[in-house]
Amino acid sequence: MKGVVLMGLLDRPGAQEQPLRVVVRRTPSVLVLVLHGELDMHTRTLLTGELDKVLAQSVPYPPGVIVDLSKLAFCDSSGLSALIGIRHQMMAAGRPLALAGAHDNVEQILYRTGLDRVFRCYPTLTDAENALLGRAHPCPPLPGGSPEPPPGSRG
Repeated sequence: MKGVVLMGLLDRPGAQEQPLRVVVRRTPSVLVLVLHGELDMHTRTLLTGELDKVLAQSVPYPPGVIVDLSKLAFCDSSGLSALIGIRHQMMAAGRPLALAGAHDNVEQILYRTGLDRVFRCYPTLTDAENALLGRAHPCPPLPGGSPEPPPGSRG
């Protein structure tokens, strides 16, 4: 997969030099956004803007989108809001979205908010790719999380 590095620099007290970096990888079947750094109120527009830009260049959209959180060090409620917005955007387009590699703070915030049961969450990028391509269980659990029930089993 070829990668394109997109980054935003923000001036805020205590900010890292590169608070969020988004690496975009494309395959014929999925678009992968690898997030490095912090996803918060200062960086959320970078993520959503880059996704919009990449999707506009991909007509029709790639069949699926995976947001790889394995390199994400921090996510707050604004970051979650950005992920929820991406989920709504992908649902409206009829395209699957998966989250992969959540850990530490990111895993905890998904679990505590119940969003680990809303998003299709996978422990690894490979698991997410296999699931979107129909080669795996619909949603293996995150460590400490719970799996998504099979379609049609929710009450």
